[in-house]
Amino acid sequence: MCLFVENPTDMVVTWVTMQSTIEAVVEYGVDDLQKTAKGLEDAFTDGGSEKRVMYIHRVTITGLHPGQKYSEYEVDSCCC
Repeated sequence: MCLFVENPTDMVVTWVTMQSTIEAVVEYGVDDLQKTAKGLEDAFTDGGSEKRVMYIHRVTITGLHPGQKYSEYEVDSCCC
């Protein structure tokens, strides 16, 4: 999921995993994965009977150029 923020040159990328991870990383670029942004992880316990714990990863990408097509991106959550 990508969320836009107030600044038109920033974007927040969010995803969920079922395990805690070492880091949350988004690699992105115009023609290839030439740039990297790192972010944070927050634990979330659902309200259901199983009380599953999920980890929400959130990375803010800054310095984007409005109107530029970024053809490649990849999220990574390194476990262990």
